[in-house]
Amino acid sequence: HPTVDVALGQAVGQTLRVWASSERRELLVELRADRSQRVAPGFEVLVIEWLLLQNPRAEFGPFRRPLPGQKHPGLGLLKEFFSFLVVVCEMIGLDGVYYVPSSYHVAAQSRSKVRFVKPEHEAEFAALAETLQGVPLARASTMVAEGGVVWAESGQPYQWRGLPMVLPVSVAFDEQVRGETYQQAVAEASGRFEFEQRGEA
Repeated sequence: HPTVDVALGQAVGQTLRVWASSERRELLVELRADRSQRVAPGFEVLVIEWLLLQNPRAEFGPFRRPLPGQKHPGLGLLKEFFSFLVVVCEMIGLDGVYYVPSSYHVAAQSRSKVRFVKPEHEAEFAALAETLQGVPLARASTMVAEGGVVWAESGQPYQWRGLPMVLPVSVAFDEQVRGETYQQAVAEASGRFEFEQRGEA
């Protein structure tokens, strides 16, 4: 018997929470979001300030390791939730969904649908993902967080930082982050990023 709470009119955005029952002891979903015309000039987007999707009744095991920051396994509904947010954007006329991934795995999990706002960030992540190709996601995200990936030229640890990403909904916004001009800028920036796993020659 899921229970839904909605908190409106907050300075940090509007918050949606879904609990497993009316007792509100097991939190399944927490979304804090707002709309903005500032973060992506020329467009109005839904900004996700915080998103939590978890199953407090599930357990980690030898084949299901926790990702950085996880207290419980995920719900496995990230794609479905993003589809829901796309419908929300279409209903209220927003150009897309905007968020800043807190860690490598958050960005990697949604790569098939989203793009970084800036093409140089897209090139940077592509180089990072290539360096970590074949590494399980939980391990890869931990390596990035703990300095296990270094810049090839200097040997200095790569530090993850917030690089804004968007899921475009409108045609104009989709062209902005997927079009020929964007792809050309990604290609031009790709030579600036070369990483290695720590310990590799």
